[in-house]
Amino acid sequence: MALITNAFLFGLGVLLPLTFGPITHADLSFATFFPLWEPKPATSRPTQVLSVSPLLLAIPGFLAPSEIDHLLSLGEPLFSRSTTGTKGQISSGRTSSSCFLPANDTIVRRVKERAADVLGGIQYDGLEALQLVRYTENQRVNLHYDWYKNRLPLDRKDRPYNRIASFFVYLQTDCEGGETWFPNVTIPVADIERVKGTWDVGESLNVGSDGAGVKIKLKAGSGLFWVNMQDGAGDRRTLHAGLPVERGVKVGMNIWVKMLVT
Repeated sequence: MALITNAFLFGLGVLLPLTFGPITHADLSFATFFPLWEPKPATSRPTQVLSVSPLLLAIPGFLAPSEIDHLLSLGEPLFSRSTTGTKGQISSGRTSSSCFLPANDTIVRRVKERAADVLGGIQYDGLEALQLVRYTENQRVNLHYDWYKNRLPLDRKDRPYNRIASFFVYLQTDCEGGETWFPNVTIPVADIERVKGTWDVGESLNVGSDGAGVKIKLKAGSGLFWVNMQDGAGDRRTLHAGLPVERGVKVGMNIWVKMLVT
């Protein structure tokens, strides 16, 4: 993979629409559309492509400082122990606290619109409620997938869906540790130095000596975007974890992209 520092269009749609024959939503893969990104410097923000397959991007400046402050204040009274699965079980592998933000808040609506702009012309079926997740000292989330293998969640119309893609936006990174770890994402050895040499959106980027495994911590306001599905099924290469915070506090925001399963 050659490193690509290209434009990621906000507002006009980053992907060209395509016409398909009969196809179910579950068959679509965002990675299929990657070659169709078109840089438009006048109206875009730079991104860094860390991996093409699976698609993993770093997006600088996704949130403004004032938006971060508002979202943190909005979420503060709502935090409770994080749960997992469609039934909301408590798990020893997820020790953070989290909360869902009210959909009627002006800034929340703006952030969801911005995420939709990033997705451009790709067919999808909405975004889940925005979720803040907070990690204090020694808190973590173990290796997991964002996509569901069994027990698909239902939308408000009782239709099953899966999470075809994810954003994770960093709101507070006043901490040691707490990197986001993708053990199964590989950056070709020939590209490692170029990736690190142009790294300007994050606090840390650590890649295994053979290119296997990526640990990332971005600056507050910046975000990661990755594709969870490949050929209609969950992509096991998107396995990831929030590593333990050694000191301080980390707060992030999950934005999950829904695709109905028919």
